Amino acid sequence: MPRLQDKVAIITGGAGEIGLACARLFVEEGAKVVLCGRNQASLQEAQTALAHDNVAIFAGDVTREDDNRALIAFALERFERLDVFFANAGIEGVFAPISAYPLDVFQQTLAVNVVGPFLGIKHALPAMARSGGGSIIVCSSAAGMQGGAGICGYNTSKHAVSGLVRSAARDAAPFKVRVNSVNPGPLDSKMMSALERGGSPQAPDKARALMLRKVPMARYGTLTEVAQMVLFLASDESSYCTGALFPVDGGTSS
Repeated sequence: MPRLQDKVAIITGGAGEIGLACARLFVEEGAKVVLCGRNQASLQEAQTALAHDNVAIFAGDVTREDDNRALIAFALERFERLDVFFANAGIEGVFAPISAYPLDVFQQTLAVNVVGPFLGIKHALPAMARSGGGSIIVCSSAAGMQGGAGICGYNTSKHAVSGLVRSAARDAAPFKVRVNSVNPGPLDSKMMSALERGGSPQAPDKARALMLRKVPMARYGTLTEVAQMVLFLASDESSYCTGALFPVDGGTSS
C-alpha cells in the first residue's frame, strides 16, 4: 500500500526545488497535494510538471496570517481534510559579515523562515486535530545545528526554527500531531549555488571545494535524499517521532 494513501498534504515553497521533489514523491505515494507559493506562474509550471489530478495550487505569502488561514481553508475545501503540512518556504538572505549585514534583509529572512512556519503551524494544527492527527515538518538546515560565518540571517532563522519545532511538538502532541524538522546540509541546488557565489563571487568553485571539506561524506546531497526524509516524516512510519531535528547532511553537523 502506498505510504501516503489518501492523505492530504500542503507544501509551502511548493514550486521550489525541494518542494517539487517532495510533491513528486508524495503523489507517487498516494497523497493529494496543495502546492503553495508566491508566484502563480511558477506554481502552474510545477503543477504541469507533476501532471497529476491530485495536485492543486494556491498563491500566497507565508508571512501573512490571512494567507495562511486562506491556504488551510483552500485545502479543506478542495480535499476535505489535512494530514501533512510541510513548511518548506525559505530564503537564504545575503552573504555578509554581521557588521555589514542589512537590517531589512535580516528581518525579511526571519519573517519568511521563522514567522512563516509559525503561522503555518498555528493554522494547520486545528485542521489536523479535526482530521484525527497528522504530521508537521519544517524545512530547517544544518545551519540550524551549528554556527556559520557570513550567513547570520539564515543561521539565526534556522536556530529559531529548532526552538519552534520543539515547542510546537509539545503543544501538538495531545492532538496526535507530530512536529519535526528536516535539516539538509549542502545540496546540489540553486540555493547552494547562490551561497557559493555569495561567498566567493569571483571563484565559486573554490567556495564549493571549501564546503566539501566540511562534509564527512565528501559530496553534496541530492534533492531526492531530502525528499525521502520528508516522506518518512510525513508517513506513519515516523509515528513515534516528534520534537526532533533530522539532519540530511552527510555528517556535516556531527
